[in-house]
Amino acid sequence: MKKINKLFVIAGLVAVMAFSSAACGKKETVPEGFTGIKYYASYVTAYSKDAYEEMVAVYNETQGQIDKVQVSSMQSATSAISYNNLIGKQGRAFDVVTVSNDSSQFKNVMTRGDYFVSLEQYLDEEAKETLAWDQIPESSKNIWRFNATQENGKYSAGEGAELVAMPFGSTPQVLFYNTEIFEQMGINIVSVAEELCGTGEYARLMPHGYAEYTEAPVSGLKASQNSAGETVYKVFNNRIPMNWEEQRILARDFQTFKGSDTVYGYMSEWWFNYLWSVGGDCIGWHEDEAVYKLILNDKTENYLALETIEVNGTTYTQGEAIDYEDKVWLRENWSEADRAGKVTELPSTYEAFLEFNRLGIPKTKYAEDGVAGYGVAPPSVSNRQTRFTSGESPMLNEYYNYVNNYADSAIGGKFDIAPLCNYREYVGGSTYQKEGKAGFANEYLKVIGQTYDGAVYTGEIKTVTSASGNEVPVTGEATTCISPEASALAIPRNADPDNYDAAFKFISWACGPEGQSIVAKGNTLVPNQIDLGLSDEFGNSDDRACGNAYAAALATRSSYVGDWSYFNVATWIAGWSTPLNSTVREGNMRLTKFFEDYTENADMALAAMKIYMKRS
Repeated sequence: MKKINKLFVIAGLVAVMAFSSAACGKKETVPEGFTGIKYYASYVTAYSKDAYEEMVAVYNETQGQIDKVQVSSMQSATSAISYNNLIGKQGRAFDVVTVSNDSSQFKNVMTRGDYFVSLEQYLDEEAKETLAWDQIPESSKNIWRFNATQENGKYSAGEGAELVAMPFGSTPQVLFYNTEIFEQMGINIVSVAEELCGTGEYARLMPHGYAEYTEAPVSGLKASQNSAGETVYKVFNNRIPMNWEEQRILARDFQTFKGSDTVYGYMSEWWFNYLWSVGGDCIGWHEDEAVYKLILNDKTENYLALETIEVNGTTYTQGEAIDYEDKVWLRENWSEADRAGKVTELPSTYEAFLEFNRLGIPKTKYAEDGVAGYGVAPPSVSNRQTRFTSGESPMLNEYYNYVNNYADSAIGGKFDIAPLCNYREYVGGSTYQKEGKAGFANEYLKVIGQTYDGAVYTGEIKTVTSASGNEVPVTGEATTCISPEASALAIPRNADPDNYDAAFKFISWACGPEGQSIVAKGNTLVPNQIDLGLSDEFGNSDDRACGNAYAAALATRSSYVGDWSYFNVATWIAGWSTPLNSTVREGNMRLTKFFEDYTENADMALAAMKIYMKRS
């Protein structure tokens, strides 16, 4: 479980898409003895329209007959419902609405007033069975928890607060990659879940996102020459995250393949998967002052839980990274001996942020004194979609809901998706310096099966023995950010109170396995149901716009809103984000100088924020 903040706001009126099916285009006669409800569906596109219409029709024909509930109309829009529809009797137009996590939605609405009905009262055992409640990730539920009444000057959000909207699919960031370019680079692509690596027919396949082997780990692979001039088998496993070293070197290999440093192997606007992987963030809660502060410069080590432990009142399970507030408490209250076997060290937030920034800083410039950029990503990603679809860059961090757009572009049929990289350690490390020369230009991946310093590199994940005797992999959390179009279903308080119960019955079905399996056909949302998302029904379905939708479902198990949604307003970002995303990332300002110049102003802006959120 994690502690942190998130945000939301609402804009004005939205452009409504007038669909003409029976469910969407006209009001239906409600059978006698039934309750008719009206549904406002946001972020419905031409790609997902049919799936939404099918979901409503199937509900009306099946579970709705049992519930005695009929969705009598569905209004579909390309963006969020207007604030005016959520206040006052004049706005009593809908019984179920879609809320989103964009910067004009949920949290902004919640801080304006108690405009949504708490769903807690409806979550009895029958409802949880319909929802397959335990299949919905806690992290997804906590996004939609909020107490509309302040306590000690703060609103509470996340774990422990009221559930006011039900998770309705996710749109996580994933790694889009160009399969044609990978093939040209001699990279073999496999799809093997991490738990299967090292077993059975995959006994020689190690749990890496990208690795090079002296011998083919599975049959049917082609050999090629790596950037160190060796004949190897290059293997990209699109079901396992790369680690930081694999990501940066594979991106550089593309430059070597193209023979130019002016092309880029990787693009990302966002740092989330780097910092969250080790328990870091851009802000951290300071309990003594009851405020958030900028912590990108936090150089104290982070921690990974080796077993279930309670830290500062928060329960962490094996493999979870400890969040900032709890890390500070742990360091102050547990001795090194107390921590032994219960946590192990991870890189600091500063180290993770430095690694991310170096990707885009040119090789001839510096992130810090003596720390040059890698130059494998563009400093600006304003043209990231064009760079990817044109083949100018083979790897892109992007939201899953773009999969339809890319399928209909020039790159259609030549791309797939994989998990984003996270922090992972391997026995003996991941890289070596060729001929002993220092610097990124002379850094190469160790080849599995090759001998280094007298020992054969096996590619095995490094483990640490927990206090209870378990060997725990040293891997950070594979966490990712969801797009503003990730949504939930809510009941507006200004709806007809006589329809509340009926509205929840529809919500519990639509957000359960049956509803989610239908909505997923639109290729814009990943099911909120863990097993459904990881199943062949979703991951390998012919309905998918890419071959490895499994990777998106994997990301959904642990995904959160981005920093733009930490609070109900984004004013806290304005003063420092521009120089960070321009001057710093261009290599024209050292990180240390940035912290000196902007931390105080960032902290002052954060002090005005009125939300405290605890997430899992």
